[in-house]
Amino acid sequence: MPYPKALTNYLNKVQNVSRNVLKVIPYKTDGVKSNSIIVVDLPNNAMLSLDTLTFHFKGTTTSTAGFYTFPRHIESLISKISVEINGLSLPSCNNLSDVYNIMYNLTQSSDMQTKRALYQNGGVQGAPTSNVTSKDYAIQHWLGFLGTAEGRVIDLGILGNVRLHITLENTNVLIASDGATGPEFQLDNLYFTVDSISIDDGTYYNTKAAFLNQGGVIEIPFTTLYSSLFNANSFTQSSRFSVSAQSLDWVLGTFVPNRSISGLNSNMGQSKYFKYIADAGSSSTTQTLVDWEFQINNVSIPNYKASKADAFPLILNVLGTSQSEDGGICSSISTQDIWYGDAFVAGVRLDLETSPDERYQSGLNTLGTQSTLSFNTNGGTVAYCPSNCFIVAGATSVLRASAGKTIEVVV
Repeated sequence: MPYPKALTNYLNKVQNVSRNVLKVIPYKTDGVKSNSIIVVDLPNNAMLSLDTLTFHFKGTTTSTAGFYTFPRHIESLISKISVEINGLSLPSCNNLSDVYNIMYNLTQSSDMQTKRALYQNGGVQGAPTSNVTSKDYAIQHWLGFLGTAEGRVIDLGILGNVRLHITLENTNVLIASDGATGPEFQLDNLYFTVDSISIDDGTYYNTKAAFLNQGGVIEIPFTTLYSSLFNANSFTQSSRFSVSAQSLDWVLGTFVPNRSISGLNSNMGQSKYFKYIADAGSSSTTQTLVDWEFQINNVSIPNYKASKADAFPLILNVLGTSQSEDGGICSSISTQDIWYGDAFVAGVRLDLETSPDERYQSGLNTLGTQSTLSFNTNGGTVAYCPSNCFIVAGATSVLRASAGKTIEVVV
């Protein structure tokens, strides 16, 4: 058994390392509006630190009446990210703006909110009194492959060309003043930056090339996200979905109201578009979610009808933050009423939770099976009802690279 580092004197050396920040220009740099697709190629043959990948732009909003501003989390402008590696497209997820908001609501401590307020619009937003004019923004947090691939430094010399397609959201994600109409947003001066690393010690590249030429395979695990949006006219329903994955790790479910409604959700300092509900506020005694469960192949998880109140402590276990001292939920979620009316999410974990650098595949294997998954809920069916049920699942996938930049993905 090795001794703790605190009891050893040690020094690891890597010689002839160089590092630089690269500026990468997408195919279109100005005049990018809602629902557009941004296309960018990452530098060929470079070894890139994914943790440093940053998307820079200037944002502007316009209107025919009233005013609009960008959502509280600037990442909410992204609807979908498609990653193409050497001509092979990785699985992509729709409704990324919702996933960003749900994750930030549940994991963003006060310190993180302060740090993000400068360039990610991370501070609590109020009703706008003017439109935004050419304000600087930066996106540094990514979901899916870009945010979870291990290790965090990838060698494009063995992967080949990496092309990103970033689809922007519609204008409903903007925060509107009362009576505002005719919204539009535009992004200009688009560019990306990423750190490139080189190790010229005469060993690293030769060793990797020899490993691949001898039939070796380099595996890069990452999280694939799957989402489904179902019509809902009641809190009482069974929403069925399917995921084909070798390691289904977790599943989350919630309800959202009419998505065409814009404006400010003052409780969360965010657009009303990102409202996740379990009851109707003042009418919560009758217009409410009563209980819920996920069912997988006729097995109920949890193994009882969980109440609305059970969801919060259970979701902390799903995200692994129940014992955390430095992580925490968004400070806007300060009361149970706000939790139930603005940020509610139920969830279950299906894998053996491990640290990201271990990345064991221990979740539910649904490959080649007729797995049936459903989110079963019971609740009120009176005047106030949700319009949609939203479900998102996370699974561990593996990108396998072999000689000749041969790529395959095992989902």
